[in-house]
Amino acid sequence: MASKYLCVPATSGSSDLPSLRRAQACCRGILKAVNEDVRETEHRQRLSQYQRRLDAAPQFKSLDLTTKTMIHEGPLIWKINKDKQIEIQALLLSDCLVLLQKGPDDRLQLRYPSRWLGGAGGVMVDNKPSFSPLVKLDALLVRSVATDKKALYIISTTETLIYELVAGSPSEKDT
Repeated sequence: MASKYLCVPATSGSSDLPSLRRAQACCRGILKAVNEDVRETEHRQRLSQYQRRLDAAPQFKSLDLTTKTMIHEGPLIWKINKDKQIEIQALLLSDCLVLLQKGPDDRLQLRYPSRWLGGAGGVMVDNKPSFSPLVKLDALLVRSVATDKKALYIISTTETLIYELVAGSPSEKDT
């Protein structure tokens, strides 16, 4: 920790040593609390920005991002199948994973991917469940892809679907 004041170390026999250590611990606690409040405020502001830019399908109109707690955000590639992939902005919230695609006029689209790819969109496509851009966290498993260090599988146990998401680098995947 940098300080503009010269810190003179107390000797082990000094009566000030316990007081100095308590003060140091208190200062660290205050700095930690301030940093956490700043981070939470920045996340709330980011969620408000996302909410203003959100263009949601009718199924997701009731989603209010500002009522959620953001854990992480970042760009990913969503591999729908081996031939089709979508660049997305992923939001990891306290209760769900939101997969947003950039649309026209800097809007963020929250729609089923089959609609982005020219399909009908909705819950069923060709008698198979469609991938949802809103995935609840309470029934998810996360696994690394053995053949790609930048990719991971998100396995939805309720929808019996496997989402393959690819980060820009292995370190981005790990965050």
